[in-house]
Order: sequence, then structure tokens, then C-alpha cells
Amino acid sequence: MENLRIVVAGHKDHGKSTLIGRLLYEANCLSQNVVDRIRKFEALGYKEGFAGVTDQLAEEQTEGMTIDTSEVRFKTAQRSYTLIDTPGHKEFLKNMVTGATRADAAILVVDASEGPLDQTYQHLYLIAMFGIEEIIAVVNKMDVESYARHRFCEVSEQITDFIKKLNVQIVAIIPVSAQYGENITEKSNRMGWNASPTLVSSLDYLSARKNLNSLPLRFLAQCPYVTDSRTTILGKVASGKLFKNHRLTFGPIPRRTKVLSIEASGRESSAAEAGQSVALFLQDPTGVERGHVGFDVRCPPLTTDYLIADVFCIGTEPLRPGGKIDILCGTKRCSAQIEKISEIIDPVSLKIICTNADQLTDSQIASVKIKLDSPMCVDPFDRVPELGRFAIVQDGRIAGGGIIK
Repeated sequence: MENLRIVVAGHKDHGKSTLIGRLLYEANCLSQNVVDRIRKFEALGYKEGFAGVTDQLAEEQTEGMTIDTSEVRFKTAQRSYTLIDTPGHKEFLKNMVTGATRADAAILVVDASEGPLDQTYQHLYLIAMFGIEEIIAVVNKMDVESYARHRFCEVSEQITDFIKKLNVQIVAIIPVSAQYGENITEKSNRMGWNASPTLVSSLDYLSARKNLNSLPLRFLAQCPYVTDSRTTILGKVASGKLFKNHRLTFGPIPRRTKVLSIEASGRESSAAEAGQSVALFLQDPTGVERGHVGFDVRCPPLTTDYLIADVFCIGTEPLRPGGKIDILCGTKRCSAQIEKISEIIDPVSLKIICTNADQLTDSQIASVKIKLDSPMCVDPFDRVPELGRFAIVQDGRIAGGGIIK
């Protein structure tokens, strides 16, 4: 069954965790122990029961449900979903940098009483920046606004006006009360004026996951492994398809060879698809090492020592022109320096607030030029996402991330 990864974004305290908890509860995806805890909280008059569901699930994994920190999986009749809870601003940015989300779509949660705030707009900007093209907007806490239609319309208009400026499609805007389960799995009687589907129904309107097999072939070498005097290249097919007897070129220094055999999960296979980790036996593995990229010579990546990218900063120390950094892209780590911070962009107004800046500070977004100490294989993000995004390391810590233009 297809699995769609959905990042749940929005301003802190607008109800992201409560929404996820209520959704799992209403969809009967929780174990009895967790349900009993929630009901106990409700009986005592506490409102924190649903918000703590993802924390409780970390302690108790049930069949058919995968928990990884703030990720949880559930199913509808159509497909399975992985919801990625991003409990705070800093955590959201770090997840985007490390690629932990790699989301196919997003749910944006906005408090009906507060409306979209600066953090809401920043999350939307980053969602668009990382190529997420579909959003379900949830106007939460409608109970606080007495389920008023006029308030829902006001907030919806604010969200829509901003999203129109981004390359993102709104699949649905739904008024809900996550706390009381209104419009989560069943239509709310308190909001008879609402024409939107429920949240669960809206999920199934999201487009199918992009077919990475149709993209150009990119094999990311992780390490050579020698056994019985035979060298195996371990790695991952990031995009495209790889076949036995495939004539493969590895870069950045071109090395042409032939795939003699492919092993996946300990078994020989005639082919490998995007997302598979495999072992390759090559006709000539000489010189192939971690960070190298295998490709079809008819459709190569860019081999360059110079990047133009959109970058955001999450480090405690600013990023400055001339400052030494490391770039992590695919399986490659390369020393580099920022050559120029061309433009700093305000994610709320979408205006350029500074050109030729002398530093990029925490939570700022900019267009930059980066000089690499050695060539590496990359792709524009809109062509092959896996080789079009990177993390920035400064003084041993993740300091930011970006996408290659």
C-alpha cells in the first residue's frame, strides 16, 4: 500500500499535537491502553490527553503503527500515511535540514482565534522552498470562536492570500475543533455551514507520491566492502532504475564500469528501484568511494565546485562570507566556504530585506553562493531532490540547509 508522508506544521500552541492525537483516536488507530489514558484525562477535566498521544506511543508500539520520535503511521481505505509532528519552531527547521521529513504534502494548523502568525508564514515558506506542492489548511480551535463562520472565512482568506504567492496548492481548508473532534472523521453538526470534507476525507484527495523511478538514475555510493577478495559497493538508488549489466559512470571524477550483479536484502536481483539500498558488484570498482554518484552517461548530474542555493540558518553562530563550512549532499561531505550572501528574504512579506549581507543569522533565509574545496555531483532541486538539497555543518553542528538552484 502506498505511504504518503505528511508534515504537520504551524505556530507553536496552535494545536498540531492535539490534532494528530484526535485523528488517531477517531480513526481507531490507538491501542486500548492509550485510549484508556486519554479517557482518564478527559474524566478529570484535563485537555492535554490528545496532545500527549505521540509521546505515549513512543513508549508503546502497536502492530501496524510505526513510531520514530514524532512520526506516526496510520491507514485509511485508500493508503497509509506517516504524520510528522513538528512540536516547535527549532525542531521543524532541524527536521527540514536533516531530511527527516522528506514530506510529500503538508497539513498547516492555524488557531482560529489568533490566525496565521509569523511562524505560520515561515513554515509555509519552507514548505514551498522544499518542493512540497500540496497543503491541507486546518483552522483549529473553532470552539473558541463559537464555531463562527465569519471567523473561519477571515482566517481562510489570510491563509489563501499568502499561499497564492507560493508554488503550492491548497487541497482543502477545513474548520475543526481538534479538542472536541469536530470535522476530523465526521462532519460537524456545529458547523452546518461548512462545505469542506472532513480532515480524513481530505487526506485521500492528496496526489499520489511522485514516481522517483521516472527520474534520472542516481546511485549514491556509501562505502566499498571487501569480502573474499571481491569488492562490493554498498549504496542507495536515490532515483531512477538500475539494472544488471547496466553501464554505469561514477563521478565526480568520471569512472566508467559495468554492473555485474545486484544484491538486495541478501538476494541477487536483476534490477533495483528508487529508495532501495543495494550491493553492487562492478566490473571495475577501482576508485569508487563514499560520496561518489553513479549515473547513466546519457543523463549526468552537474559536476561542480560552485553552488548557487537558497539557504536557511539554524545555528547559534551566524554564517558569514569567507567562513569555513562543510556541505553534506547525498553521501558526500565536502569542505566549503560561503562566498556571498546575495539576498536575505523575509519569509513573511516575501520581500528582499538585504543584499550583499555580511552575515546570516538564526532563522533567516537567503540566496547564497558557495565555493566547494573539491568538485561534487549535484542536481537542481526541482530535477532530482535527493541531490538538490544539502545540510550545512559548522563547527561540528548542523547550522543550516538549503536547496540548489
